[in-house]
Amino acid sequence: MKNIGKSLLFLLSFVIASTLVMAKPLATGTGHLGVIIERNAGSVVIVDNIEHKILKRVSGLGNLSHATIVYSKDERYFYTFQRDGWINKVDILYGEVVAQVKAGDNAIGGAISQDGKYISVSNYKPGDIKIIDSQTLEILKVIPATYEGGTGESLQSRTVGLVDGPENQFYFALMDAGEIWQVDAHPPEFKVVHKWKDVGDYPYDALLTGNGRYYVAGFLRSNWVVQLDLWNLEKGPQKVSTLDPNLQSPKVPMYKVPHLSGWGVTNGKAYVPMISEERLMIYDVNDWSSQGSIKTYGTVVFAVPRPDGKEIWLTFAGPKNDTLQIYDIAKGKITKKIKLGKGVMHVQFTPKGEAAYVSVRRKDKVFVLNTYTHETIKELEIKGPSGIFFTNRAHVLGL
Repeated sequence: MKNIGKSLLFLLSFVIASTLVMAKPLATGTGHLGVIIERNAGSVVIVDNIEHKILKRVSGLGNLSHATIVYSKDERYFYTFQRDGWINKVDILYGEVVAQVKAGDNAIGGAISQDGKYISVSNYKPGDIKIIDSQTLEILKVIPATYEGGTGESLQSRTVGLVDGPENQFYFALMDAGEIWQVDAHPPEFKVVHKWKDVGDYPYDALLTGNGRYYVAGFLRSNWVVQLDLWNLEKGPQKVSTLDPNLQSPKVPMYKVPHLSGWGVTNGKAYVPMISEERLMIYDVNDWSSQGSIKTYGTVVFAVPRPDGKEIWLTFAGPKNDTLQIYDIAKGKITKKIKLGKGVMHVQFTPKGEAAYVSVRRKDKVFVLNTYTHETIKELEIKGPSGIFFTNRAHVLGL
């Protein structure tokens, strides 16, 4: 009987090994790969950003509205963080889901720790963040976002603006409490080590500057943001005005709240979309002093720097979302306006910046543009394209 069992086990191992050998990878490496979200179709598309072609569509992932993606340190796997609370771990070389976990009922984003060992998800419902093993997707720690209400009762807040910071830390904001928390991503405690309270009214998103120094949170009902200097945590969050002292900008309808990940930070400056205004504020990120503002075509949602920092590419909300506008930093002015069709939203440059991928949701297309001539290289047929994520993001804090 033991011999039969050993034979069956050997046969099963042989079948599995043979299947793996027979399976053909989509590419020989990962550095030229990326993922585009098809938000309404519940699928993602793996693309080659050298040949500018679709390699595979991965379907059946669930509700990808507001979905984001992070990569493992070796670029082999990506993780989808979805509104329905599911996290999918996908092998980008084979285009196969290798693990799944339900981490909430209404999720808003996620991050991967600096050492790559843990991912974390931010939830509206239940109001918490969860720390998850990046290999197995086992939930290791639940951190409820509890705070004290006005009459002393214990309440639970929606969480937003979750990022991975230096020294293996996570930072996030409590939307309903107006707080910022820091979590030490070291096992087994995964302790909350700081809680900054009364930082502002209704934080809705946050970002980490590319060098990992500043955590910046935005507030829906305030004409300022706060920056937290991670080199000098004892100073706590500091207010930064979003008012241009030299300009009275007329208000326009708030078609869409811009994500703070849509800020363009390059060459020591931050280019910041203003809510309900048609302009970009400019800050010196060394001291967060105002450097004035730029009048734009519409209400900016994303301000994306070209990798060499010479240009900022802008997309817009509302009726003007058929247009891409380019601000030339060297010349200090808008130099180009390109109309691509309704639903222009996300821009992602290839790692060295020779091409830009631009999602145009209403046309079910992603346009690949030559960064310097601005001519169309290719049009990819993508169903309701949303976010675009290339694998080089694996090596940047806060992404």
